[in-house]
Amino acid sequence: MMETAVVDNHRYESRTGFGDESRRGFFATVQNGLILLWRSRLVRRWAVPVAVTILLSIHAGLLAYAATRHSPTLNEPGHLVAGLSYWEFGRFEVYRVNPPLTRLVAALPVLAAGYEMDWSRFHDGPGARPEFALGEDFVKANGERSIWLFTIARWACIPISVIGGIFSFLWGRELYGAAAGLVSLALWCTDPNILAHAELITPDAAATTFGVGAGYTFWRCSNSQPGAGPALQDCY
Repeated sequence: MMETAVVDNHRYESRTGFGDESRRGFFATVQNGLILLWRSRLVRRWAVPVAVTILLSIHAGLLAYAATRHSPTLNEPGHLVAGLSYWEFGRFEVYRVNPPLTRLVAALPVLAAGYEMDWSRFHDGPGARPEFALGEDFVKANGERSIWLFTIARWACIPISVIGGIFSFLWGRELYGAAAGLVSLALWCTDPNILAHAELITPDAAATTFGVGAGYTFWRCSNSQPGAGPALQDCY
């Protein structure tokens, strides 16, 4: 049986001209070509920026798609009406238990698209949490259209997560090189927790993004050398 296999293999190599030596030569040629391509100044200059762009585009695409597939969470209506109230009235009583940035960003496209709202159940006082009742009123007032309004509000928050990916790439690159930066960015772009929260208008992903950004900024300040960047005292 072994003799038959050897004969058949010899016939294949004779017919195709692609024996062991040919295979080795082929793969060596491919390897040398890839090495020369990587050593090309143009490729080395653009390979990392292209990889970063592709990873961030995939990340943004996943978030944009998920935003159209998942219904609003329990507290998203409250966050959205809070952001709308900030722009409409210049006041921050609604949902004031955490910073307002995400809500301000999410409300912008809804303001541009137009919406219906009944503010009659707003109330203020010690321990007041009117955002949940106002969120219910928002959904009732806009009906099925509220789904579209939540979607565009979510899309407006996608750049915040993209910024987090950029922070991750920069920190990894400055620590261990471009390859480490790309690995760090890939982990950010595919992390289930990031993907789950960054598609929403809640502040969790934004807190993570700017937490990483603050850590990166402080690390740069505290590790800067004299004459190469800001001194440690400039970070305060």
